[in-house]
Amino acid sequence: KAGAQALRSLVELTGHSALLCALYSDSVMCIREELAEGSPPALFSRGQRRPLFSGAASKIILPYLPPHRLRSIFKEHQRTIALAGLGTDWDSFRDNLAAVRRDGYLVTHGEFNSGVFGVSAPVFNADGLVVGSIGVAGAEEKLDRKKLSAFCETVVSTAKQLSDQLAEEGGTLVNPPRAYGSTRAAR
Repeated sequence: KAGAQALRSLVELTGHSALLCALYSDSVMCIREELAEGSPPALFSRGQRRPLFSGAASKIILPYLPPHRLRSIFKEHQRTIALAGLGTDWDSFRDNLAAVRRDGYLVTHGEFNSGVFGVSAPVFNADGLVVGSIGVAGAEEKLDRKKLSAFCETVVSTAKQLSDQLAEEGGTLVNPPRAYGSTRAAR
């Protein structure tokens, strides 16, 4: 609910579709979308799950996971991580995630769907834990690359506003993140 206005604002400011995604076990789930006119049909849509290693909405969450979770993820998915360009060994994986964390956003081009770009930033709950991401996505052919830097700033600012709003509510708007591997432990 808290993301509805943020998504509408992103669409108005960028002219591209906006997505709100949540960390869910070993994947990311789109929980809300606001489509811009002329959006490509291959966007991440509400209720759809994607792996943690493909696309901006997913990959932006990784740098903010606790180190012990990242080690577990790396051990289990080393080949997939290497294929995603995130690193071939633990040190390169950690260094790549540190660089993304310093930027505070991630831009991808055609990673999950050919011809679709994405720009995403992390969203945090009141405890400062990453719970998901917010961002924009659209057709590569409609992306004005001169505006990409401004889109990144807008997405980061919107993510911060949404995270601040969640913190002001004392965490009542967002449950703790369903962290990587949590469903396996319950089995």
